[in-house]
Amino acid sequence: MSWKLITENQIPNNAIIGGFDVDKTPLYICRHKHDGHIIPCKANQKFGCYVTKVGKAVEFKTDYEILMGEHYDWVNHFGGDAVPKQAFVAGSDSENGPIYVGRCDLHLNSTETQVVGKVHHKFYYAFGSTEYSDCKNHQIMIC
Repeated sequence: MSWKLITENQIPNNAIIGGFDVDKTPLYICRHKHDGHIIPCKANQKFGCYVTKVGKAVEFKTDYEILMGEHYDWVNHFGGDAVPKQAFVAGSDSENGPIYVGRCDLHLNSTETQVVGKVHHKFYYAFGSTEYSDCKNHQIMIC
């Protein structure tokens, strides 16, 4: 697994697809350095990279990283269960605590989506300009 710096909001063809947005466009796994954290979340060609922190979602059109690679999988993760030993560490908080990549099947705006987000004690995702943590049963990326 490796990260590729994106400077012009062009998602590489071999980026890992983590889920699908409400309009069925692919959601990729991105991360961005923000306020002393390296935060993984979701990206697509339209909006760039969205990361979440303290209840808000922040959009970055450039200078974020996209996850590339092979030999990964997703396993079920429920609420506050212990993180699997093989979980992929995609970022860190300001105290160097690990942040992982997660995804969750949701019903939003009368349609199904598989949203990509971060697992940091629980699962968080961005929708619009807000951070949500209402998806208790989600998946976590392992490698």
